[in-house]
Amino acid sequence: MSGCPYINSPERSLSQRSTPSHRLQENMRARAEATNRDQSPPPGTYYSDYLQISKILDCQDPVSADEFGTYAHEELLFIIVHQSHELWFKLIISDLSRVHEILSRTLSSIDPLKWMSGESELAKAIASLERIKAIQPMLIQKLMVLETMTPMEFLEFRDLLVPASGFQSWQFRIIENLLGLSTKGRSNMSHEYMRKKFSPEDYEKVKFWEDQLSLEDLTEKWLEQMPWLNSSRPDDVVFNWTEQYKTAVDTVLDSDEKNIRNIFADLKIDDAESLENELDIVRQNRLTFNSLFNAEEHEEMTRRGIRKFSQKAILNAIFAFLYRDLSALHSPFRFLTLLVEIDDGFTSWRYRHAQMAHRMIGRKMGTGATSGADHLLRVAQQNSSFKDLRNLSTFLLPLSKLPPLPPNVVNLLRIQSPQVGGC
Repeated sequence: MSGCPYINSPERSLSQRSTPSHRLQENMRARAEATNRDQSPPPGTYYSDYLQISKILDCQDPVSADEFGTYAHEELLFIIVHQSHELWFKLIISDLSRVHEILSRTLSSIDPLKWMSGESELAKAIASLERIKAIQPMLIQKLMVLETMTPMEFLEFRDLLVPASGFQSWQFRIIENLLGLSTKGRSNMSHEYMRKKFSPEDYEKVKFWEDQLSLEDLTEKWLEQMPWLNSSRPDDVVFNWTEQYKTAVDTVLDSDEKNIRNIFADLKIDDAESLENELDIVRQNRLTFNSLFNAEEHEEMTRRGIRKFSQKAILNAIFAFLYRDLSALHSPFRFLTLLVEIDDGFTSWRYRHAQMAHRMIGRKMGTGATSGADHLLRVAQQNSSFKDLRNLSTFLLPLSKLPPLPPNVVNLLRIQSPQVGGC
């Protein structure tokens, strides 16, 4: 993430970070001088100074305040809930950008498998994703706090917010860009629409991350590097996992078709139409699998936007999911699963936000001139990342049906560095 002008680079050395900031040094000197004069707190870092409590508590400035300082009581709640969201968004961006940096660095690695061993970079990426997943329920909880305000109380100051809108949260737009939800291909957004909604400064912050590869892009490239599908070293057993997997799939689908026919025969169900409907499900499954195995069909699906990842990336992801019990695949499986869980978490937050908006404003237009709750619901339904990872369950097989791996491959994937552990 080096080069980002909006987030402190995580590449600073420890020695650079260990020196207190200029602001803290000034506060420490002031505290020391005060201690010599009276009984003020001892010199050094002071809680309120370190957290800038005075500055934070001075950031709530209700627009409904009159000349006497009276304001709509619930507006303070409204402001604090949204400010707290932005603070958590800042932390989420920090962790997503760390994952982005790790993936970017890994793609230049000579040995991609090295990334999965020892005190690996992957462990750090997983730790950041775990933290984001832990934050997401708190975002939904804050909406529940906001709902302690009634619609009538919201109306006391709502019109004063026009044309401000939650859409203008440039931090959330950055989160979406990092995950893979850029303005490209989104029916409810365009660069021109976004540019008009943001100040020039905020627009540039969002545009910076839109111009980078997303985590979805980087994950695809990382999966393409994984050498799991074939064994090419001269001393290895000849191994083409994709062909063996395709044979296993055909066996499972043949068994499904046979079971359906047997059930209809055993129960003496004389209903040709129902039988064909059941068999058609198996035929559709065959077509879905065949579209993955056939490179041209897969490319056609990516052109139509049905899939995004390359054929090799999806097959490697399937391999990681199917053989996740092998120690070297624990972390890749967890990493891929967390990406989907985090995207699901934001989808849940969007739905919850849409429900809250409908409760508060009903069918009224949003303050940002959108269709209000209806707009938020459409966004929740349409916007998600990592759909190829989410659809992997379509291609999973029972453990008992998995094609066996050669001993040399099993031994490689069972190797785990003794340094594995903390991040």
